[in-house]
Amino acid sequence: MKINTPTDQENADALKEYVARAKEVRRKCVINASLAHPALARLVEVCRNRTGQGYKLRSLLYSLWNGQSASLSAVLNLDHELREDFCAVVLAFGFESSPNSEVKSFFYDAMRDAFKSAGLYEWFLEARNQSEK
Repeated sequence: MKINTPTDQENADALKEYVARAKEVRRKCVINASLAHPALARLVEVCRNRTGQGYKLRSLLYSLWNGQSASLSAVLNLDHELREDFCAVVLAFGFESSPNSEVKSFFYDAMRDAFKSAGLYEWFLEARNQSEK
């Protein structure tokens, strides 16, 4: 059995490919985070009404924020625009900005701050009790 050892050129090419892919992923993450901040604001505004879609959004967003189970099928019951906004939030969740980035991080604090600024943080936290029913 022959062991295939990569050449220096193959290693250099693989490293170059890896760095290019990492840069592309980072570029997409920055774009996603820039879209997610206004998308989350729109979703929280829908939650303010506390309608059926607002409760579904609360459950889905709390699941993302806390790790508590939620039915992904709830996404199918959202209006199309809300689905798009929810998907933008999912794509961006976990983004940590670099110190010189124009785009803010999009992680736990972004979710908490959005609900707090809308005066809905306590209502948002009530979602933790919904799976216990």
